Amino acid sequence: MLYTLVGLAAASIFGIITFSLYGYEGLMNRIWIDYIFWGLIASGTLLSHIAPWLRCLWCRIGDTFKGYGFICRGAPCTH
Repeated sequence: MLYTLVGLAAASIFGIITFSLYGYEGLMNRIWIDYIFWGLIASGTLLSHIAPWLRCLWCRIGDTFKGYGFICRGAPCTH
């Protein structure tokens, strides 16, 4: 959820900056601004879904090296 909120905040800041640079008409004529705006939101949402999986992956990799499993504390994965 935190990553989604960060993505929304980054998209809002990006929207404000591009509006101040290009104005309303500039926003309507440049399609790349929409792609980046929605991409920031989508990347935050995607990261919020992938983060628990990555934490489990690092936990399993750390278990192979025995003693470096400090990342595993509180990880939602099973061993």
